[in-house]
Amino acid sequence: MALPARYDIIHYEGDTFTLTIQLEGSFLASTPKFEIKVPNSASPSLELSSGSGITVGAYNPLTNRTTFTITITSAQSTTLGSSAVYWYDFEMNTGGVITTYLSGSFTQQQQVSI
Repeated sequence: MALPARYDIIHYEGDTFTLTIQLEGSFLASTPKFEIKVPNSASPSLELSSGSGITVGAYNPLTNRTTFTITITSAQSTTLGSSAVYWYDFEMNTGGVITTYLSGSFTQQQQVSI
């Protein structure tokens, strides 16, 4: 079993965040999930899924890839808090088999007032 790819994210509090991921294969019968957690926490601070923060694009048979777009709204970003470091992962549930494809740190920078 391969470990998930590592991608660390730095995000500015209050901004909309968008990440597009392409996975090899057809995942149209799978359920994607993106979770952001405080380190060592059992429950997520933010959880996104298909139709609720994750858009599943069409499978492209020419490239053998499925595209996913993850969007954290400005309001969700503000709820996470400022100057916080979280861990996130992007996983796929295919017939009850969970596979994590991407993970890393999610650092939220404080919004600056001038």
